[in-house]
Amino acid sequence: MATKTAPLPSVDELRRQLDAVPSKLGEEDDGRKLLTEVTTVGTAAERLVAQRTTELADLDRRLEGLGPAPQKGAPADAPDVAEQRSTLNKQRAAIDAELKLARLIAVDAEQRSAEIGRQRRALFQAALTTRVDSPLAPAFWRNLRYSAPGDAARLQALGA
Repeated sequence: MATKTAPLPSVDELRRQLDAVPSKLGEEDDGRKLLTEVTTVGTAAERLVAQRTTELADLDRRLEGLGPAPQKGAPADAPDVAEQRSTLNKQRAAIDAELKLARLIAVDAEQRSAEIGRQRRALFQAALTTRVDSPLAPAFWRNLRYSAPGDAARLQALGA
């Protein structure tokens, strides 16, 4: 029994999905969610590439079956053969163009994923190296004393 897979989105839809993901990670953005979205688009683009590559190979085999186009001065193909060759060449050109765009989207998604990962690491490193008051300094204890009533109220609200 064959499993039915969801239809692949078009190249235009994949581009829209990738463009909807911000390229610059903000402080309130969830970097993991953005990475998942970009990876999903990249995976769909790679599946589309695989599908279109197979379709392109099938068209090439069909064109090969028709044989080479007649040279100038040679007798012309029969009209139905010429029409079939023209139709197959148009289909091949359309699929080839879509294949190239899907490959570009896959590469763009990979690059966007790497950039978001780099930005996440930079934000994490910045958070780790943020200076705070030393427990030996009076400012640390002053800030702790001023925030204690609010913290206690929040803890009581959790316990209630």
